[in-house]
Amino acid sequence: MDEGNPLEEVLDDARQRVAAAREQGDAYSVAWHSARAAYALLQLEHNDAALIEFDEAIRIVEAVREDGQHEVREALGTSNLYSGEALPRLVDLYAWTSVGRAAALARLEKWVEAQAAVDACRPLVKGWGRRHLRTSLNEVADEVTRAVGSTQDALAALERVIANPGVTADDRLQARYERAALLLDVERIDEAKAESLLLIRDCDLADDTWTLSAARQVLGAALLASDDISAGTATLRLALQGFLDTGDLSAAVGVAPGLAWTLSEAGDHHGAAGVLNDALPAARGLAADSDTYAQGRIAECDLLTAMGSVRDALADVAGALLAFEGAVTIATSLKDNVRAADARHGEAVVRATRLAQDHDQAVDALALLDAARADYEQAGLTERAAGCQHECAALLARLKSYDAALARYTAARSAYLELPPVLRDSGSWPDEVADCEANIMLLDRLREDSNIAIDTGAFASGGHRMRHAE
Repeated sequence: MDEGNPLEEVLDDARQRVAAAREQGDAYSVAWHSARAAYALLQLEHNDAALIEFDEAIRIVEAVREDGQHEVREALGTSNLYSGEALPRLVDLYAWTSVGRAAALARLEKWVEAQAAVDACRPLVKGWGRRHLRTSLNEVADEVTRAVGSTQDALAALERVIANPGVTADDRLQARYERAALLLDVERIDEAKAESLLLIRDCDLADDTWTLSAARQVLGAALLASDDISAGTATLRLALQGFLDTGDLSAAVGVAPGLAWTLSEAGDHHGAAGVLNDALPAARGLAADSDTYAQGRIAECDLLTAMGSVRDALADVAGALLAFEGAVTIATSLKDNVRAADARHGEAVVRATRLAQDHDQAVDALALLDAARADYEQAGLTERAAGCQHECAALLARLKSYDAALARYTAARSAYLELPPVLRDSGSWPDEVADCEANIMLLDRLREDSNIAIDTGAFASGGHRMRHAE
């Protein structure tokens, strides 16, 4: 027990009283003190244990109610038969415990069960003298709505939290951050910027580095949505550093890939590499903890795949291959075939565009692309599979294997045409079908006369621009 912590003292007292009541066979008191223990656990943020305790208390309350003896006790005055301790009425105990159970479910992010528990509690908190229970239940309901409700309902719930004078300053800042993030999600960009700017000011004054960083993340994304790339990336860099400083490794690895991509797209490849280098230790830190091992390994895999693309853009062939190969190793160990395919695709592009004058490197590139294509097809990602076919065609054409290239371009075009339009033109080529058709026409001419001039830009690689985000 944490010495001097009042909640720990309440928990210890409740458990002692539960044990005493069990010895006396007093189920009513067992239920009451089990509920007290559950609430103490909830406030101590031992949410799994709290839920177990709430369930036990409710089970006992229901058994006591079915027994009917509570009616006699309530008529005589509800108290512990042995100690004389005052106890709540059974109906009040049931309501209080049920509201606590709903809160525990919400804390555990079991949103469907939490919503059902809130709905079941509504009839229990009606009537005179239960205003405090209604208030508590409404707070739980708002928490559920914030997580899974409609945008309008979630915004309304957040407004209630922000306006509630009983809410702590920290919780109010958190609600304001959630509101800003939600405004961004629904593309109310100007409002998201305004809210996050005010929040940044207030977090700075409150010395709340985490919420300050989270607000900067929202502001940075809003600035990017407004095409202010310079300000957006600068703000996101501050957010990333803040998350690293506060030790929120999960948030850090969440910011880094998108920020690095944006910097790379803007031509700042060194900046992108710096962001990825900063984030990689965070991913490895997550992997070092058994509770976040998988998250950390997945994050490291994604960061290495991104690093491979950036190192290639910086003409660091060895660094690019090392990064992609590292990502393949991690993805394979996780049995994540799609991530392995993403990394193999990247490695193949490097070998095909930087090293293909070496026959063995060209063969390796084709093998990597075909392996990636097979994994994409098995995963149902036909647009990525078509991209691998397209990349193979371009490499074969550059190697002057015109018949093989023609077959690949034709297959890629057919695959693209079978896709819904929204899945075409995913970034690798400005117009994938048009690129295939132009190169098919050129290959037909080359098969007739291999000495004709080849247009600049013909048989181009799609590079690392294939969209990997789900």
